[in-house]
Amino acid sequence: MANDTLLNTSTVSFSDIIGNGKLYKVPLYQRDYSWKKEHWEDLWNDILTIVRYDTVHYMGAVVFQNRGNKTYSVIDGQQRLVTLSLVVLATLHHIRSLIEQKVEVAENEERMLLLSKKFLGDKDPGSLTYSAKLELNENNNGFYQSHLMIFRTPINTRKLRDSDALLWKGYHFFVDKIGHYFGDKPSGEGMANFLNKEIAEKLKFIQIVVEDEVNAYTVFETLNSRGERLTISDLLKNFLFSRCSTTDLPHVKEQWQRIIDTVGLEKFPTFLRHYWISKHPLINERDLFKALKMNINDAISAIDLLDELERNAQLYVALKNYHDELWQGKREIQKRIR
Repeated sequence: MANDTLLNTSTVSFSDIIGNGKLYKVPLYQRDYSWKKEHWEDLWNDILTIVRYDTVHYMGAVVFQNRGNKTYSVIDGQQRLVTLSLVVLATLHHIRSLIEQKVEVAENEERMLLLSKKFLGDKDPGSLTYSAKLELNENNNGFYQSHLMIFRTPINTRKLRDSDALLWKGYHFFVDKIGHYFGDKPSGEGMANFLNKEIAEKLKFIQIVVEDEVNAYTVFETLNSRGERLTISDLLKNFLFSRCSTTDLPHVKEQWQRIIDTVGLEKFPTFLRHYWISKHPLINERDLFKALKMNINDAISAIDLLDELERNAQLYVALKNYHDELWQGKREIQKRIR
């Protein structure tokens, strides 16, 4: 693989990935942020291990597509990269707190500046516009840039989209862990070294860079063909988007999100299977994606499926709630559902 002219593989640190002015964008077909407490716990334990035992930890493979001008699409590995950015932000949160407490203000301000520039982004010297090193998908990027990146608390955390709420909870998970790790006497120097010399250098990845000639959708699907890391939601989203034209994509993306918002991301696979077996023979979830693919040949059939899913999503949710507005004035239906 390493000798293939279309692929470039190497072993790199988190510092190697995020440094040298490189920018990463999560493609539209990628899932929203979905890591939860068990994933954050695993990562934190890995970080503690590398610090305590002065060792390295391998984080698995990450796959990027080269877009030119040091810009890359994240084909595989976005959950890990986003979560590591939360660790960075949590560390900076504590250094920022020291500044607010008037502790080594000049030194900690310089640490904030240097660490932010290395791990999060910087201003272009020509245009003076800020370029974030990591741009999330359309559903999460707004919250990531306008709240997390500038340490701004949302007005109402209970109203956040599910995936944005996970970003917020993940950030605070690491704020708490780092706070406990450094105890009552945190130092800016200690926290900067913790991030810059331990986490950034001792977390290792197998980096695979795919050149422009390779179809990113195909690589994405091939890498996850056994469904070991991705759900059917991710695979179907990728497949439907890849079948649609550039003109159709904005509409398709909005429609997909409406369906997910109606049903809920976690419940979508069950909804999709129930929808399918209401019209076709019984099938298990493992074979469902294959069956769906066989019935989607072009943009028209992809959009038809989305229309069907959107129409059925409201009904599916309403069947669990006899108070749903869909049943207003229909007492017999309300009685049967109750």
